[in-house]
Amino acid sequence: MKVAIVTDKPRFKVLPTDEGIMEDKQKGKTIKGLKEVLSKKFNCIDLVFDDNLITRLKKEKVDLVFNLCNGINGDARLSQLPAALEYAGIPYTSSSPLGHGLAYNKIYSCKLFQEAKIPTPKFTYVSRIEEIENLNIDFPVLVKPKDEGSSRGIHEDSLIFNEDDLIQKVEKDLTTYNPPIMITEYIEGREFTVGVLGNGENLTVLPIL
Repeated sequence: MKVAIVTDKPRFKVLPTDEGIMEDKQKGKTIKGLKEVLSKKFNCIDLVFDDNLITRLKKEKVDLVFNLCNGINGDARLSQLPAALEYAGIPYTSSSPLGHGLAYNKIYSCKLFQEAKIPTPKFTYVSRIEEIENLNIDFPVLVKPKDEGSSRGIHEDSLIFNEDDLIQKVEKDLTTYNPPIMITEYIEGREFTVGVLGNGENLTVLPIL
């Protein structure tokens, strides 16, 4: 079996911050570690998601793509690789285009949670500073990008206690991340990550992190 680990081009040009630098460095470390493990059982290569990826995958006769892509540009960037692979009929790991699209945009995710009656913090979002004047939300609040992962965009100044600081933070984030910027009610508590492997009803829940 031949497995291709596929990741993005460097993201620093789009996110020219320390976060962009660290993301690119982490990709390199992750690819190295994965390739070392997967190569013990499979023929393993690594490729970059570009305009020629599908052609290269077919030329290399890849059986499975290990998807490590976050995407570079666009509101649905996390869905781009799985969508291309589905079109080409190449199996891949991780979520489907629809799953990625709904999960990566936290605004859509929270609307779905509310519709399903799953408790979730009160939230809103703004595309312009002027919209802050009409917000119906209580402080403290957490300000964050709507479509970043791994806590990118969440810093010590993301927890806001008054409107003046909120205006300053949102104004800054609007110049760095894709609008709108999300504003959520702050709740105290522990945070857990739970991985799930499988498809349909054939699922395995991994230990809580």
